[in-house]
Amino acid sequence: MIYIKWYNLFEMEVFFYLIKNIGWTLGNDCPCKCKHCYSFSVRQKGKNLTKEIVDRVIEQIEKLNVETVNLGGNEPIFTNGLDVKKSMLPYILKELNKRNIKVGITTAGISLIALKNTYPECLELLNDVDISFDSPYEKEHNENRGGDVFKYAIQALEICREYNIESGIIMCAMNWNFTKDRIDELIDIAKKYDSNIRFNILKPIQLQHFKFVPTKEQVLEIYKYLFEKCDTVELSEPTLSGLTQNNKIKGCACGIYSMRINSITPDGRIPVSPCVYMHDYRIGDLLKEDIYDIINSEQFKAFKTRKENYKNIEGCKECDKAEICRGGCFAMAYTYKKCETGEKDLYARDPFCFKDMEVNKIINYKKITTCMNDQIKQIAERLRGLRDVLELTSEDIARDCDISAEEYRLAETGDYDISVSMLQKIARTYNIALDALMFGEEPKMSSYFVTRAGKGTSIERTRAYKYQSLAAGFMNRTADPFIVTVEPKGDDEPIHYNHHNGQEFNLVLEGRMLINIEGKEIILNQGDSIYFNSKLPHGMKALDGKTVRFLAVIM
Repeated sequence: MIYIKWYNLFEMEVFFYLIKNIGWTLGNDCPCKCKHCYSFSVRQKGKNLTKEIVDRVIEQIEKLNVETVNLGGNEPIFTNGLDVKKSMLPYILKELNKRNIKVGITTAGISLIALKNTYPECLELLNDVDISFDSPYEKEHNENRGGDVFKYAIQALEICREYNIESGIIMCAMNWNFTKDRIDELIDIAKKYDSNIRFNILKPIQLQHFKFVPTKEQVLEIYKYLFEKCDTVELSEPTLSGLTQNNKIKGCACGIYSMRINSITPDGRIPVSPCVYMHDYRIGDLLKEDIYDIINSEQFKAFKTRKENYKNIEGCKECDKAEICRGGCFAMAYTYKKCETGEKDLYARDPFCFKDMEVNKIINYKKITTCMNDQIKQIAERLRGLRDVLELTSEDIARDCDISAEEYRLAETGDYDISVSMLQKIARTYNIALDALMFGEEPKMSSYFVTRAGKGTSIERTRAYKYQSLAAGFMNRTADPFIVTVEPKGDDEPIHYNHHNGQEFNLVLEGRMLINIEGKEIILNQGDSIYFNSKLPHGMKALDGKTVRFLAVIM
């Protein structure tokens, strides 16, 4: 993730960077000639990578404390021409792993096969591999890629299965391949090799791409089909997230939560982009400039400004899905209009906006793939960023905030639940907004702040525990009101206890819950409320096997 907010800590303005994912285009040569390729028009065989160049780039990546790096774009093995033995890919894999950064590659199969044949020790360094399939039918796939490469994609899946590497089948969704019969065949391939599937709707970078772009009707039809065929469907397109009311994903992540390091140019530069598809936004030179300066550029900020001001985008002002969609995909909107009219419009409408279609009958939101909640991982990143700024150790934070050192250490990993009470202690101790830690957004209002029904900023800490803030936009609050949703657990599941300074008020809105305060068990029915000293250890659980919703005011 990238830009979060400005905070005033010790009279210093500090810019928080919480970059989660980086894509790094390594190759300076690619044997494929894919008809839909987004980089073909700007592809230049650049200079070779050296150890010194790689060290400099990785040094800049490390500054951002990223979680994952994906090596792709061109075939990543071909960093120094088509001679595999001169490749810098093995060195890059080793250096990123040394820094505990998860590394994946995107390939047509060629790079993974080359690693197995020439650098087999590197296979254990891969966290995941994405393998491109334009079609499950060999002839179609080869024709679109301009070579006999289908067999390499299959071999790559076999290698992933052999070496227990997580694999994903990636299809660029076009009008000719995004069909039910091809989806069925892809699913069969995925099942055979225990792989995942992801679809990316084609972004028309050039006029020649327009003849391949699927229609909105086609996209909706196929996603409906996917919901019927698959247990889990991951939605990466913002307009689809808005359509299904999936509030876990709000708007386009590019330039805000993810970024692209481009391949080295013929003149020896390594530019950076907010989005892999935005060729107008190749910024700076990572070999000479600091990565913080680059992502502070106006080009990067334009992505966040657009997302924050989504109501200024054509058609978004009165849309009930805009809060989630946030204007859709920046690249799709910008490049589509640029190719269509020649106009460079940052606030163009995403052509895959479904606002004017009767979509409720077409698609229903089912469930979204999560790894222990991405939102928890984002909070953990913010905690680490705050600690770095304050130049404190985890032991310092635990002591200052009266938190168990072990509990705080686990919170920073992002793999364990993080209680609101802990976040509130940290926020109050260091005089920052609770919203900044929970949601990555700083409140702006000082007179009043209205939260419409069902529209509060929310975070799902776990699948069973969700907070919806009712005052996220109000500055310097003396109380923090939330709507809390608790899903039922088994009777043998222990209650998780919290304690924090101040007082707390709970009002049950739906269901029945048991609240335990310092060993005293109290059952609250719908309409019942309780006010208590929150310094005392307290916890709650849903009763009767039903969901509980309650108003919690933390003071």
